[in-house]
Amino acid sequence: MRLTCFLICFVVLNRSLASPQPGRTEDLLNQATEWVREGNLSKALLELQKAAVQTPDNPKVHNMLGVVLTELGRMTEANNAYSKALSIAPDFYPARKNRAVNSFSRGDLKFAASEFETLVRIEPKDFVPHLFLGL
Repeated sequence: MRLTCFLICFVVLNRSLASPQPGRTEDLLNQATEWVREGNLSKALLELQKAAVQTPDNPKVHNMLGVVLTELGRMTEANNAYSKALSIAPDFYPARKNRAVNSFSRGDLKFAASEFETLVRIEPKDFVPHLFLGL
């Protein structure tokens, strides 16, 4: 009897841990944001990596992961995270903008310029793309 109860509890718990938990992902994003504000980027990175495993199709998670990786100086990985966000949601403006700035910082000026031109077409009133195109 106890073994049966244990097995049922184990299966139920295992399924709940394996299934995506949108509320939990938001909690992880919020915690990561708090860690960033406090300057603890390594803890923020861990939270975001957990969130990316939980909900791999969430562009917000990949964008924020890119932001933290950028802050850690891991520019290539950050670019990959921004690209992942855009592969999920091609119109996700924050990821496109972050990837453009990141590409500019990495010295990939031709790609950055094309991204900033796209951003200007999408949101002409945003001064950031205009600023970078003027540099």
